[in-house]
Amino acid sequence: MNESPWFLTNGEWRMGPLTRDEALDVLARGYRTGEVQVWREGMDGWLPAERVSELTRAPAQTPWPSSAPVPALDPRVPQTAWFLVGGTKLVVMCVVTFGFYEVYWFYQQWRHARHRSGDRVQPVLRTIFAGLFSYALFRRVANSARARNLPAPSPVWCAILFIGLQVLVNLPLPWSVTAFLSLWPLVIVQRAASATALAETPAADPNERLTPINWVGIGVFSTLVLLAILAALFPPPAAPVEAPKTTAVVRSAAR
Repeated sequence: MNESPWFLTNGEWRMGPLTRDEALDVLARGYRTGEVQVWREGMDGWLPAERVSELTRAPAQTPWPSSAPVPALDPRVPQTAWFLVGGTKLVVMCVVTFGFYEVYWFYQQWRHARHRSGDRVQPVLRTIFAGLFSYALFRRVANSARARNLPAPSPVWCAILFIGLQVLVNLPLPWSVTAFLSLWPLVIVQRAASATALAETPAADPNERLTPINWVGIGVFSTLVLLAILAALFPPPAAPVEAPKTTAVVRSAAR
């Protein structure tokens, strides 16, 4: 008799149906205790993975036969339906890098969209004009989520919010900082994209943790911000202004 499939979630992403070995592979990625909840048919509700005995025993390791080497993945080809990134990580990276990660996010999503649909989409061009093509991207994500009976955002409202909140960057400081609110619709769309991608590829990495390259980017941008603050607090001393030289002409009044 086949074992009932497992479902995993941490409140932001959801994986399943998974086999026991697939669930153990996901849990082996080092999540914090109590962070991942699990469920399968027959259980009263979601439980922390650590409280489920079936998922606390290590599975038997089956080595690859020598005649069948592990296939290598082509980094140029997206391995999931959509670009995966945790919502918290998306916000942190966009804020810390002053929007540069947002550009990277749009590029990756359009790159995945091109691979998914086979259309002759130009990711670079659509990333440059992200505002104009935001609705088209959000609609693709929403349609893919609905196709799998997953919650789908409204592409119209997400596009309106994104474009409208982006305009706030033209306000004077400190009000221009409110432009970061435009990340809100991106997080909503990303949740649907991640749910769809993980439903199609359950063993994929949700990409919620900061990678070494992320920390390098954070370090670079933090250094630039620190230098800018120091330059504002300690401006270089102004060069002394020399008084114009005047030639006094003394004329003798005696003749």
